[in-house]
Amino acid sequence: MNTTSTTFPISSVHIGGYTLVDAGEIILCRADCNYTQVHLVRKKRIIVATTLGILADRLSPKGFVRVNRSELINKSYIESYDGYYITLVNGTTLPISRRRRKEVLRHLECLCDHCQDQKVQYA
Repeated sequence: MNTTSTTFPISSVHIGGYTLVDAGEIILCRADCNYTQVHLVRKKRIIVATTLGILADRLSPKGFVRVNRSELINKSYIESYDGYYITLVNGTTLPISRRRRKEVLRHLECLCDHCQDQKVQYA
């Protein structure tokens, strides 16, 4: 009896087509109509025919948060935030939408121990 086992790392996520990516390699996902640009750590960008909403459902349990209508970020790559904008380690600054601000800040407050030292303003 032959049993073939295909194993993938636990953090691998199906992002579209035949593409599996390690969730830890993704910095940012940006919507582009019915496509999504997936920005990876090694300055590589993949365009997939999957909506941002579907990727948000797949990536949210792995530490991702949607900061506005068109962007989903990996919380591990946040350099700073002030309640209105988030700056990622690659230098990208993203606005936090008013509608998602309280939810995003709630997710980010428990990100690390030094968050208690930061002054967070709620809208």
